[in-house]
Amino acid sequence: MLEEPGGRISRQLEAEQLYRQAIRHQQAVVQRQPQALGLAAWLAKYQISLAQLLLEQQKPESARQIVTETVTLLTQSEASDLPRPIREPILAEAYSVLAQAADAMGDLAAAEAALEQMELLQPPPGEGPPHEQRPPRGDGPPRGDGPPRDGRPGPPRRGPR
Repeated sequence: MLEEPGGRISRQLEAEQLYRQAIRHQQAVVQRQPQALGLAAWLAKYQISLAQLLLEQQKPESARQIVTETVTLLTQSEASDLPRPIREPILAEAYSVLAQAADAMGDLAAAEAALEQMELLQPPPGEGPPHEQRPPRGDGPPRGDGPPRDGRPGPPRRGPR
């Protein structure tokens, strides 16, 4: 399972160490400034990323522990005051990773419970953030090839006519 320096395994171990270092630093910042809710959101994202990496490394127990801390952070601390459009997608992602870790450990009941929590946090289609409510872009002419829409002359055409 060992690879030469610079191989996939050594890069994953280095990434794990860097994530853990980032989490330690971010935890210290969050403790110093608990009212700065965005800092807790970043901490949660770092923890989720580390948990995903641990799953790739076949370490579901460690991933589950980290992501359980993330769920606790987002539901039982000052971070629970994050605006819903910020907190809920991060929390849904945490529950998704928690479900994957529980499933990898053979704890199907916990995996199912985490998936149910994740689904509760995801908005129904058309009720998400405004960018998700917009209709898809039309199949109109490529940018700069159609008539001007506001009466101003359009950009010069390029290439043959």
